[in-house]
Amino acid sequence: VLASLALCCLAVVLLREVIVPTHSRSINFSPGIDVLVPGHTPACDMESTVASALEKLRSGQVEFGAETPHWDAKHGHCDCDSTLASSEGNCRWPEGGERMPTATIVHALVDLGRLRRSACDYLNFFLPHLMRNVSMVVYTEAWAMTYVQAVRKHMGLEAKTIVRLLQASSDEEGGIFYQLLPQMQEVGNRNFLKLAYTRSARGGRVVAKYSWVNHLKQELLRRVARENPFGTEFFVWMDAGAGHGHVRVPQNLCVCASAVPGTVTLFHRRSSAEELFEVGLNGLTEQRWKEWDFWNREMEEVMGTFFLGDAAGLELLWKDYYGLVTRLLRDGYSDHDQAMLAILAAEKPSYLRFVSSD
Repeated sequence: VLASLALCCLAVVLLREVIVPTHSRSINFSPGIDVLVPGHTPACDMESTVASALEKLRSGQVEFGAETPHWDAKHGHCDCDSTLASSEGNCRWPEGGERMPTATIVHALVDLGRLRRSACDYLNFFLPHLMRNVSMVVYTEAWAMTYVQAVRKHMGLEAKTIVRLLQASSDEEGGIFYQLLPQMQEVGNRNFLKLAYTRSARGGRVVAKYSWVNHLKQELLRRVARENPFGTEFFVWMDAGAGHGHVRVPQNLCVCASAVPGTVTLFHRRSSAEELFEVGLNGLTEQRWKEWDFWNREMEEVMGTFFLGDAAGLELLWKDYYGLVTRLLRDGYSDHDQAMLAILAAEKPSYLRFVSSD
């Protein structure tokens, strides 16, 4: 009996200390759950990264894309009823939408210890988004604050910028989901062998800090919506690395297609909402996800890269999202935000709207 107990204990230690960390490295993550460590400095040259970004801006190497639909350049604001904008497709102004909506963009940047992309690579990915002429709140660690502030200052956008330090010293600063990191990693360790057998041991299921940083989006966007430091009506989440620096973004931002009070708009990968529910999310339920999808399928139908809503809609989403994450953790499951959003979307709550990302 003692020998069997010793072997079981050895197997658990090997799984936690050797097997899962080795797998984490193989999928591009440093092992462990250490994030938001005070005084952390990434293993790349921050000074030259800042200098390079400013030189790119001075020399015009980074350009804006085509102006956003519905932008009224003459009056300097969005006009969703503008005859200059297309009334068709995904940019059309929906019934019940605000005619001249205002929005705050929220970003976050944390060093997760990616092994094939440095923190400086992610700053370079972030550069086009920081150029936008829009009210912006950026949550990040101390090492990235100088970069963000330098770029926004160069663009003359200091008055439209708030940079906040993310740290783990309290619930308010480190976040609600941060407190769940140890539990998420323990769940990932327990599920690893079966996930490896089904070839589904991907980042969000076995690397807790990857799930955490994706869940953090909901928490930070809700926080900004509650504070509303710029007095806007809508709040947009945009991943700092969206497009990996290759996408030319418009200088201004209009959210006409999503500016419906009391709602949150999610973007998906199908050509229409009908196709999303008839094909992509067909038959999906929380129970089925636990029994089959979690073990066999990467759930990417609903995107977590960007989404938006007003304060009322985001409160509704937060309640459902946080409840789902904690309920699944209690039942022994952990995954990233796209899986959570897909499960919630499949229920078709009245406050959610769906727009194709094309």
